[in-house]
Amino acid sequence: MFFERFPMPEARTGQLSDTNSLHVYNVELLSNHPACEGHFEGNPILPGVVTLEYVRIAFRQFSPKRKIRSFSRAKFTHNLKPGEKLIIHFLAEKNSMVEFQCFDSEDHQIAIGSLKAE
Repeated sequence: MFFERFPMPEARTGQLSDTNSLHVYNVELLSNHPACEGHFEGNPILPGVVTLEYVRIAFRQFSPKRKIRSFSRAKFTHNLKPGEKLIIHFLAEKNSMVEFQCFDSEDHQIAIGSLKAE
């Protein structure tokens, strides 16, 4: 498994008080992140599945007693390159569905979606 060979760094947390987000997590990507090597030779990007893994790790910190049952939807809207910052916002929750958005440090939306948790 990829994540067993290349452990994911823990997300560093920091709640932002000036947003409507429930919680905000910042992840510093390594400039030589191994997952980026396989995507587009000469133009490495973070694969969407790795972005979702960071969302999962951040959710585990946000709500440690709950588990993600599924990602109900995920749309990737912008590429994230090695060495950039991934900022994960958990938004409103309704009926065990949690909305999330991911941005880079320049406020480009990277991904948007929702997950089902129990």
